[in-house]
Amino acid sequence: MIGAGLGFLWFNAPPAKVFMGDTGSLSLGAALGAIGIITKHEIVLAIVGGLFVLEALSVIIFWIIAIVFALVGLASLKLR
Repeated sequence: MIGAGLGFLWFNAPPAKVFMGDTGSLSLGAALGAIGIITKHEIVLAIVGGLFVLEALSVIIFWIIAIVFALVGLASLKLR
């Protein structure tokens, strides 16, 4: 996992030649989660990854707000 990360960083230096995408990032996250569970350091992993969790939650919340506003806007068109 360390070798894959270093290889990605080496080839991702400007100009980037490699794009990781969702598949690579999800597999790295799953591997880190598995390592945290195996070593019984789940709390430490949650603290370290808390920034990423908050970022994901902020995006999810803004999507929910956008959907609610879109539905309110569509509902207001029906009332006219």
